[in-house]
Amino acid sequence: MGVIVIVANETLAGADLRAVLGNRIAAGARDFHVVVPVKLSLPPTVSAGMAGADVVMIGDHELPDERAMATERLEAGLEWLCEQGCNADGEITLSDAVRTLSELPERVDFDEVIVSTLPGRISRWLRQDLPTRICRAVSVPVTVITPAD
Repeated sequence: MGVIVIVANETLAGADLRAVLGNRIAAGARDFHVVVPVKLSLPPTVSAGMAGADVVMIGDHELPDERAMATERLEAGLEWLCEQGCNADGEITLSDAVRTLSELPERVDFDEVIVSTLPGRISRWLRQDLPTRICRAVSVPVTVITPAD
């Protein structure tokens, strides 16, 4: 079996994804590459525009650092895969996941993509039709894991 690419962020430690990965590992998969797409949020003053910056009160509130949280998830996911006896590496991507996957064959020879989304009612990736767009961008099977609401 070749490399399996996992596309996940908030669901990287989810039971549904880990069950599917456990099945792949039991079937002999040993090599994984994890892609964690991150959507960067603009600070409220930038989002509101310069005119709104005069009236937006930020105070002492700090926005969560999406990249730092994604990095922690990636590290935990890689650690879990290594504990299962697998070879695993990964990356945080600030660009569109479809673009990252379309460029990935230049660096990684992979046989499957597993996309793990949030439940349908809250998944931005499903609203953006990310799984279909990934299917069009790669020439390997794509498995989509969406937990029940």
